[in-house]
Amino acid sequence: MIEFLNEISKFTFILHLFPAIALFTFRLPRRKLFILRAAAYIAVLIGLSLVWGLLGNVISIEYISYVIIVRQIVLFVVSVLGIPFLFSVSGYTSVFCGVGAYALQNLIYRIAEIIIKSIAVWTTVNEQSLSIISFFIRLALYLIAYLLSFFLVFKKYVINESVCKRNRKILFLGIGMIALFIVFSDMRQSSDIGYIIGSIYTVANCLFILYILKYIIATENLEVDKRTLEQMLRLKGEQLAASKETIDIINIKCHDMKHQIALLRRQTNSEILDKLEQTIDIYDLSLQTGNVALDILLAEKGLVCKSKSIKFTCIADGGQLSFINEVDIYSLFGNALDNAITAVENLDEDKRTVAITVKQSVGLVSIHIENYCAHHYEYSDGLPVTTEPDKNYHGFGMKSIKSIIEKYHGFMDVSDSDNVFKLNISFPLN
Repeated sequence: MIEFLNEISKFTFILHLFPAIALFTFRLPRRKLFILRAAAYIAVLIGLSLVWGLLGNVISIEYISYVIIVRQIVLFVVSVLGIPFLFSVSGYTSVFCGVGAYALQNLIYRIAEIIIKSIAVWTTVNEQSLSIISFFIRLALYLIAYLLSFFLVFKKYVINESVCKRNRKILFLGIGMIALFIVFSDMRQSSDIGYIIGSIYTVANCLFILYILKYIIATENLEVDKRTLEQMLRLKGEQLAASKETIDIINIKCHDMKHQIALLRRQTNSEILDKLEQTIDIYDLSLQTGNVALDILLAEKGLVCKSKSIKFTCIADGGQLSFINEVDIYSLFGNALDNAITAVENLDEDKRTVAITVKQSVGLVSIHIENYCAHHYEYSDGLPVTTEPDKNYHGFGMKSIKSIIEKYHGFMDVSDSDNVFKLNISFPLN
């Protein structure tokens, strides 16, 4: 067992670092022949580990600390250089991921070392038992830490090129700090207590670097969301202007045709005219809720529902929404109804229903939208997570709704109990 663990220890750094790199890079665009490139990359890292293992056997003990420092630096540099070899990213992104991966790996390793050295100092465990205990402590810590990192951070946030290019100074700071704690943490300490203190210093450095990188990713993702929502609002504004003109033309033409049909009814087969009039009624979009933007939006979505055999009911006092900008009304109701239509369009016909209510009640303007849904949604930050395969480019509809509600100091509640999705929005009247 001890011999096996000694053999494994030659590759400890690579075995620990590689999963950390994978966490930072798993969403990056891969280059062609990725599997072959990855195999070559791993082979180089294993080869370097073997070389350093051989050097450790021939170098005298007084120089071993310097060999360890050089080894860490070389392996770190090779790891960073391997990222653009595997993925279609810039050098800044490679450094960003490399710095983060090294800090994460070193953080876990040093925590494990603190625990192991503490056991060695304050217990009477023999060396053989300590080696076995150390192996399982490291294994457990790495598994737990990497799984937590994935679900709490990397599954939620996306690393992109713009993040790294706009924060290059912080990346260079991270590289400098890593260089410092490579040198200081791997210098041989005079005692186990000294080694524990050095490891605590390294843990602090790693936590600081990881905090900076997470802050960069989180704020950049918020900025990307903000720019996307602003762009969506601009497009909705343009769409509203175009829709106003189109619907006005349709309404005028429909009313003109109705008058013409009334004149022709005395001269032509009335059954044919009845069918023609029914067809025109579909496009007679003169809805009057008391809010122009809402009227236009409801007319458009009413046509969509008609084409998809969706029963669309609306009881709305649009005049209560006068305090909301027209573009915001068009965007808020548009996104909400788009989500509702998407949810029901593939259901059985008796469940293809969408209902909307707008009213004043107890000092609040209340909006209620409900529809059937085929399944229970997952939620993040109080919003349902998109069911589209590409979650990076979908799900902005609900974010846009939330942004508009917050803009007017309102609040919302979302639920989907008993296969009915309900969106409740309230705004204070004052």
